[in-house]
Amino acid sequence: MKKTWFIAFWFLTLQASAQDPLREYLSQAAENNLGLKAKYAAFEASLERVAQASGLPDPTLSFGYFIKPVETRVGPQRMKFSLSQMFPWFGSLSAKGDAAAAVAQANYLQFIDAREKLMSELKSDYYKLWELQKLIKLENENLEILKSYQELTTSRISSGTAKLSDAYRVQIQMEESATNLKILNDQMAPLQRVFNRQINREVDAMVTLIDTIEVSEQALVSTDSLSHPSVAKYTELQKGAEFQSKAAKKSGLPKIGVGVDYVVVDERTDMVVPDNGNDVVMPMVSISLPIWRKQYSGAIKSAEFMKKQYQLDAQNEWDLLESKRDMQFYELQQANDEMKLYSEEITLVNKTLELVITDYTNDRVEFEEVLRLQQKLIQYKKLKLMAYRKYLDKQAVMEYLNYNVNEQ
Repeated sequence: MKKTWFIAFWFLTLQASAQDPLREYLSQAAENNLGLKAKYAAFEASLERVAQASGLPDPTLSFGYFIKPVETRVGPQRMKFSLSQMFPWFGSLSAKGDAAAAVAQANYLQFIDAREKLMSELKSDYYKLWELQKLIKLENENLEILKSYQELTTSRISSGTAKLSDAYRVQIQMEESATNLKILNDQMAPLQRVFNRQINREVDAMVTLIDTIEVSEQALVSTDSLSHPSVAKYTELQKGAEFQSKAAKKSGLPKIGVGVDYVVVDERTDMVVPDNGNDVVMPMVSISLPIWRKQYSGAIKSAEFMKKQYQLDAQNEWDLLESKRDMQFYELQQANDEMKLYSEEITLVNKTLELVITDYTNDRVEFEEVLRLQQKLIQYKKLKLMAYRKYLDKQAVMEYLNYNVNEQ
């Protein structure tokens, strides 16, 4: 059965949060991404193979014409029609159909895995743009503060209470800040193009960025890796291998055929006999003799080896997911600790900077100290922002790693 109802529900869930631009972009990506479309097409193709695998072989219709009529008591035989149908052993077709259905389900889970991985990558790209927007805002704020310092130093130089070198120091910092700002602005366009290509829309389209993105503690909640689509697909493939083994065993049993021969008979003209010219109808039953066993035993062994392969693949994928989850959890905690640290440092530097500015206006410290603390403050704000974005990135990865097909 196709899972289109599930995909439609998933789209509706995202549309319900259309006020969140990221949700809207995720919905667009799920619907328009070319890679996802290819995965879903592969799933639909495998669905069509279910009917192919469980269908009967075509019946056989044959026709024969007697060049020299075969004389019989009731007349000469002119032509013969034969219709026959072979039937595999009981349960063969259902086993093949079940094997194909299991493969189709595995392809669907592979599509789900690709979709969730794309969602994680798209979130990460969005967070990069969001961080870039915040960095630009920080750099603009820094430039405005430096301009106010420039006015302060100019005023104090005019009054003879400051040195000309203070103005040069401010000018150097302003030029550095302006350069940083240009670099950051230049990064926006290529990042937007990368993001838009994932959604399969105009590459130069503007990406709407929200002001605040909240972190979620739900990312710290771990789930059973066996329920992740990248592992669950191997469970379906194991089932498929079991059905293939069953179908191979059934294929080694006789096939039964039924049919009918219809012979056209002309009337005799040389004498009158009972049933003169009556056509002949002859029902037939046939049975295959599967005496060459190598092909059947080989198919059974192949299915058993495939089942073992999928068991090992599932265990390996499970181990990889658990390892990734452990590492992501550690990096989440690390990013959280960094955010707390930089928040404390920002508070402390802010207080210190206020005191130093007061001291500078009273000629108790050099202006260089004011500039140093201001740049330290901007640096900590940038580091906190980077740690925040790192947390969001790891959160997106954890959401992918914790995806549970049984809860959807």
